[in-house]
Formats: sequence, structure tokens, C-alpha cells
Amino acid sequence: MRSLLKTLAVGLTLAACVAAHQSASAQTLPPLRAQGTLYNSSNPGLTFAYYAVNLKAGDPLVVKFKGPSHFIVRIYDRLSGKPILDRNGLPVKWQYNGTLNTNAWTAYTTWYTMNLTMPVNAPDAIMVVKNPEIASGGIAYQVYCNPVLVYVPSPTPLVLRPTFQKVWTSLGTKIQMNYQVSNGASLPIPVTTVQMYDNTYLTFQSLFSAPQSVGYIPAYSTSATQSVKFNTTVTRISLTVYSTVYGETKTTGFTFLTQ
Repeated sequence: MRSLLKTLAVGLTLAACVAAHQSASAQTLPPLRAQGTLYNSSNPGLTFAYYAVNLKAGDPLVVKFKGPSHFIVRIYDRLSGKPILDRNGLPVKWQYNGTLNTNAWTAYTTWYTMNLTMPVNAPDAIMVVKNPEIASGGIAYQVYCNPVLVYVPSPTPLVLRPTFQKVWTSLGTKIQMNYQVSNGASLPIPVTTVQMYDNTYLTFQSLFSAPQSVGYIPAYSTSATQSVKFNTTVTRISLTVYSTVYGETKTTGFTFLTQ
């Protein structure tokens, strides 16, 4: 009887130690700062999210996500739009490379954890969380860290209504289009290009061999006026604006009558 009681006491002590260890581990998890859902590439504007954050070297980051995804976390400088580099000169980027549960019935019940450490200071940064999968459902995610994360919407550029006029050139009469691209968001658009199409007959024929570069557009700003010339036979022009922000490119389309 005494032996049985002693065994029970030892078992209870071990259980208490395990419980205490689990409790202590739970207490070391940083605060939950962000959570949401990211979708696959069939919803290109919903595969990623931006968070403004001030990070220091050594800051712990814990990312949890639910669903079959090789989840990605990247850190960028907010103003320049360039990746933050680690001490080896490589972009600060993490990607989950563990085994994924792909069972159709249980794939979206499995939580995965990424335990990360910020390698360098990034006092004015953007954290990008990304679902890179071509085909997946909604990937739920949670980000735990000590610094506060502030969700920031992705910029959507707007082509202000262009002006059109006929001009004389050495190649004959052309139509000159003057236009500007506006950024009404709180984040800059580091890289902006515009591809133009002759859409007179709804056929989208490229007017130029390469997109026109508009360049960097600061937050709450409008680009310098851009000018292009094309044939007078173009009566309807369509523009596709490519805006690359923190490694993610969005497209926005516009169509204008030239006469």
C-alpha cells in the first residue's frame, strides 16, 4: 500500500511539473498582434497582407497558420520598398518548409508554427505575410511579437483622366496623351509601370514593345506628368498599371476615349 501511495505521489509530482512547464511555455509566447485569412493566387490581391512595425535585432516572432501552405514572412524598409538585409547581405525572409497535412478532410484543421528571430534592426519596416500556394483555400494566420503591428492596406494606383491633342511630328500627325498616376494610400508605390493597348476594335493590340516606366510614387502623391504619342487611328486606349509594392505586384486597368 505504501509503495502504491509513493508511486501515485511521484506520478502526481511529475504531472504537476509537466503542467507547470506547459504553463511557463505559454507565458513566454509574445502577444498576439495580428491575425487574418489569406487566399490563393486566384485572388491575387488577397494572397498577402502588410503590417507596419518597428523591429529590433533579437525580437522573437511566432507565426501560426492553419492550412496547407508554405507560408512566407518577409521584412521590407517602408520608405524605399527594398528588402531589409541580414548580416550576410541577404533579404530577411522565412518560409515554412515542414511537412504539410494535405488530407482533404483534415488539412484545414492543422496548425503549423514558425519560431523566428529578427536578425537585424528594422526601425521603420513593413512585414509581409504571404500565402504562396497556387491552389488552396483560406489560410488562417496569427502573428505573435512584442512590437505592435499595424495593418496597412495595399496601394491601388489611379490613372487621372488623360488629356489628348494632335501634334505634328517627323512621322506625321500623332495623338499625344498626357497622364498622371495617383497614389492615395499611406504607403509608397516604389515601382510603377504602364502598358498601353490600342483597344479601338476591342482587340488589345500593344502600342509599345515594353511598359512605360512611371517610377516611384510617394504616399498621398501623384506622379509627374507622363507623355506618349501614338497614331491617330487609335480612338480607344486601354492602360494596365503594374504597381510593385514590397515584392507584390498588382494590376489595375483603365480605358479612355482619345477623341
